[in-house]
Amino acid sequence: MELDRVTNEKGSAVLDRTQSMGGVSSLDAPPVYFSDVLIVASQSSFNVTVEHRQVFPIARIIRFVCDEFQVSQIDLLSNRRDRDLARARQAGYWLCRKFTLASYPQIGRMFGGRDHTTVMYGHKLVGRHVSRRTDFGVRVLALLAKINGRTQ
Repeated sequence: MELDRVTNEKGSAVLDRTQSMGGVSSLDAPPVYFSDVLIVASQSSFNVTVEHRQVFPIARIIRFVCDEFQVSQIDLLSNRRDRDLARARQAGYWLCRKFTLASYPQIGRMFGGRDHTTVMYGHKLVGRHVSRRTDFGVRVLALLAKINGRTQ
């Protein structure tokens, strides 16, 4: 079983795939397996909590977004600010936070070198659209369901 993070009862990371390891970026870090958890747990006097979620590379999410919003990857990563492109990017930010362990700055770099505050704003905006079930929010949820369907 592949895991993302293992913490002790104090919340300290015991094994953490989200942190960089020896010059390897967190997106390329090797997975943590359940057998590793058993070894750590047996050597620890703390209770161990395991967190697990499906993780995708950001580049794969970008491809899903381009397909759904019918935009090219070049346009999506460009400096153009058309409403359709901005919405597609924002959907991508939101999906990246759902399906990756990437930080806002990491997502911004993958989306054409955008500032982390731009990613934060877009993520928050899409969250509002999703919770209010606007047309855009429903479209993003449909893309979420599509991605989930391909992972199982």
